[in-house]
Parts: sequence; structure tokens; C-alpha cells
Amino acid sequence: MKNGTYRSNFQCFGYKRGSNGIPEVVPEQAEIVRDIFDKYIDGYSVDQIKDYLEQNQIRTYSGNMEWKKKVIRGILANEKYAGDLLLQKSFCTDCISKKYKANKGEKAKYLVSNNHPAIIERSKFNRVQMEIARRSSKHRRSSTCITEQAKYSGKYALSELLICGECGCAYRRTGKTVRGKRKYTWRCINRIEHGVDQCDAIGVEEQKLHAAICRCLNKMFTKKDETLRMIKANLQYAISGDDASADVYVLEKKIVSLEEESEALMAIMTSTSGDTQKYLSAIESNFRIVKELREKLEKMQCELNNQNEVKAQMKIISEMIDNTGFLFDEFSDVMARRLIECIRVMKDHKIVVVLKGGLQAEESID
Repeated sequence: MKNGTYRSNFQCFGYKRGSNGIPEVVPEQAEIVRDIFDKYIDGYSVDQIKDYLEQNQIRTYSGNMEWKKKVIRGILANEKYAGDLLLQKSFCTDCISKKYKANKGEKAKYLVSNNHPAIIERSKFNRVQMEIARRSSKHRRSSTCITEQAKYSGKYALSELLICGECGCAYRRTGKTVRGKRKYTWRCINRIEHGVDQCDAIGVEEQKLHAAICRCLNKMFTKKDETLRMIKANLQYAISGDDASADVYVLEKKIVSLEEESEALMAIMTSTSGDTQKYLSAIESNFRIVKELREKLEKMQCELNNQNEVKAQMKIISEMIDNTGFLFDEFSDVMARRLIECIRVMKDHKIVVVLKGGLQAEESID
């Protein structure tokens, strides 16, 4: 690696080593990788993805029918699928015994961008990494939990979205058998565990709740184009705007120009026998300006990343709307996760549906 060359191990699902040494995509496996990423974005848990792969009799890279959860997590976090290559993830601790260990900061790692054909779009790969971080940082919802962190569940979308309008606690799906039929109701966890003294929120029958959500979405998307524009405007709130890319280019040019000027001044200063103070002052001034410009550039690049996230979110929402034909006749967990930020259940038998970006509307449950 020190002499500019490197070897990479491409024994991973979706790729094979080509005749010229460059990794090649295996089309059939690549479709499965894309399916895994799509399902994770749509809210599937790793357990659900594992069940899906095994039920469809999809074999692993080594040909096994059983998928280990750590293998699926490894696929979701593997930068190779975005076309990049991270070198020195592990290193040899003993050249005689050939023992290797995972690199946890002991040595530098090197990222080679656009090293090979990507299977997953970079924006989608980044969304999955953000979703992994979000699920890993979930705080407990129930005071009876042993640990501070809650376990993510992909079984019901409403477990993530439904919020009590009285106390702000999450809702939980509960069920009971009535006359031989199973009936499900969503209730405030705070009220379930601590009683009406702590929260007097209402419980909502699942069928009525689903119907109310669909009615509310239909009402909000009566004027599709206008609604999409409002969602986009809300998502772009506090972001610099369309000129950010041009501004970044201008800043980068200024930094390069100042650095070249400083190098020229340094060359003059070292070669002159006269007073060097004026050159030194000019170089120090340039360094201060470059530092300020770099801080500004970092902030603008962060804004651009937010802008890319807005585009990614809008793409998901637009595809969802196009696929439904603007009609929400039946509740879907995928639809809810893609379109809805949260749903507040109010005590007056109404719900407030908040879309991605903050646009909201109210609907009666009954």
C-alpha cells in the first residue's frame, strides 16, 4: 500500500473477480442486494429480511440456505456496494504466524472512491447508513424497560409513528378476543403502564385508525403537485438553496489561489536577504483567511448534503404517490413509512397526520 498499489478481497455477495482483476457485478445477486437495501429503507428489520430471503430460498454467497443476521448487517454496511473500497480494515499482527485482527483505529484506513461498478446508488447507501444509526440510537419508550435503549421493530409501522397527543408517549398495539374474533386497539403506553392519572388518552381501534389515515392522506393529496411543492419547501427550510454548489466552487477556488500565493511568498522569503517580515505577515494573513474559508466551506458542504437528502426524500415520496395513483384506499406499512413523519392521536377522537417535511392535516377517527 505504501508504494501506491493495493490488493482487495472481493469475496462478497453480488460481485465476482473479473478476468482483468477488476470486480464485476453478478446481475442475479445484485438484484437481491438491491432488494435487501430497499426493504431496509421500507422499514423491514434484519430478522424480517432474513425470513424473506430464506422463505424465497435465496442462497448466501457460500451457497447456504440459512442467512446469518450478521451477514445481512454486513451487506447493509458494506461500502463496496456503493462502488467504494475501504482498505486496511484488518491488519497482520504477526508476520510469522500470519495472525490478523480487525483495525479499530490502531492503523490508518484508506478509502478509494469509485473503485469499481456500484450496485447501490450512493444516496440510497447513505440513507441506509442514516437509518442504521437511527435504529441504533433509539431511546426506550416504556419505563418498565430494563435498558435505556429500545429495540427497533419492523412489524408495524405505526409503532414508530403513532404518538399520544396528551403526554407525547408512543402507542402500542394491543389485542383481545371478542366473540371468537381477534380485535386490535392502539393505546398510549403511558396510560397502559401508569393508569388514567398519568394520561387520559383514548384507545383507537386499528381498522378505524387505518381508515382515518387513508382519508386524511386522500384529502391532503387532492392537489398532488401543490402538496408535493409544499413538502419540498418544508424539507428545504433552513437550507441555503440552489446556489450552494456554485458558492462551494467559488470558495474552493479562493482557497487554492491563497495557498498558491502563500507558497510563492514563502519561496521569495526564503531566497531574499532583505526584510522578510512583510512576507511573513502576508503569509500569516493568508493562513487566517484560508482557515475561515475552510470553516465556511465545511458548513456549505453540509448544507449540500442536506439538499441531496431532500432530493432523495422527494424521490421516494413521488414514487410512492405515482404507484398509488393518488388514491389511498388501503393502509400500507410501506406507504406510512415513506410518507408520514408522525401521527398524533388527540383526545377529541381526531388524529393529526404530519407528512415528511412538516405538512399536516386533521381527520376524525369515527
